Amino acid sequence: MKNTLKNIVVSISIIFLVLTLSYTLMYKSYRIELIKIFEENSDLYISNDTISSEEYHTTLNNNIFYILNTYINLFIISTCIGTLIGLFRSVKELSIVKYILFFIFGYLLYSTIWTEFVVIVNKCVGNTYFDRFDLFMSVALIISVSFILIYSTIVAGIIFHNKHQVKELNENLKQPKPVKDSFWKKFHLKKILIFTLIITILVFVFVIARRTIILINYSKKMNELYNCENYYYKETQTSSNYTSSSERWRKDGIILYKTDTLIDYFDLNNKEGFAYYLKDNTVSKFSGEDFKFSIGHNPFINFTNQFFYDTTVTFWRTFFLSFDVSIDEDIYSGTKCYVIKRDFTQLYLDKNTYLPLQKVYQDNFGNKDIENYYYEFGNVTDSDVSKPIFD
Repeated sequence: MKNTLKNIVVSISIIFLVLTLSYTLMYKSYRIELIKIFEENSDLYISNDTISSEEYHTTLNNNIFYILNTYINLFIISTCIGTLIGLFRSVKELSIVKYILFFIFGYLLYSTIWTEFVVIVNKCVGNTYFDRFDLFMSVALIISVSFILIYSTIVAGIIFHNKHQVKELNENLKQPKPVKDSFWKKFHLKKILIFTLIITILVFVFVIARRTIILINYSKKMNELYNCENYYYKETQTSSNYTSSSERWRKDGIILYKTDTLIDYFDLNNKEGFAYYLKDNTVSKFSGEDFKFSIGHNPFINFTNQFFYDTTVTFWRTFFLSFDVSIDEDIYSGTKCYVIKRDFTQLYLDKNTYLPLQKVYQDNFGNKDIENYYYEFGNVTDSDVSKPIFD
């Protein structure tokens, strides 16, 4: 038992060292990326409030509570993984360790199967807005009780079987007969568990790598759209209360934006523009700081990444985002799409071009908003973006 405890402590220490060192290096790179983004986009729109560079750097460098909380979580993860590895290393020392490992991995497999079954049921009844962890918690009691009963039955069966074998062995000792090796002697538990752990880690790495690649390609496409100089774009919004649409034309530094109530005109070359309100026929002109603010902070004038406030392509913040989303595949209007899910939002991306085609938002109260996107590139003429003339 002492060697088992020693193996567990050593394993936890090594795992914690590796995780904290890796996280520290990644976190540093991530923060450097954010600082660079802010320096390159001094008018960046952050959390509905513009903040000064000094305040931004203070937020980045002094978020000690967030960092400490992360290290505590890493210690918990290290304890879980280190305990399993320590048990692996000690499996020959105590037979009870085998039953502990069987219980842990059996519970993980059993709960995963149960959760996926609940996911399938939800999809069959039309509920596609769910969180797997919430679904697991909703059936956690049933899973735990049923698994304990099943596991107890299996262990009781094994104990009964072992007692029966001991009885047969005692009888064979009185009358020696050739005895074949039992299945359990041939069963290399340690190798199978290690193999299972490696496969699980590889699958996890593959999933995160796939998400990161898709999200980076999406960022690249949004950056490309942001810098595109000739396009037509239409966005249609539908909800239970209203339906609206907007159109945008851009060519050679001129942007024309139209809705049912508003016309915006921006000349990026001359740094001036205006907003014409159709309801009361009034005009609001933009120039100087007003123009700069309107261009930088108006989400209807420029393409924006749905997950960030800018279109800069970065690795580390995208990598961290991949842990916070799930990505499935589906068909939208005959087009194969990646479906990025985060909280209550689903974003449909064309698999070939990574263009956003639709965004669906639905909360727990049944409120549902749908945005559909349409694009044309290279077809905008000078007349399409000509300066409107009003009386």
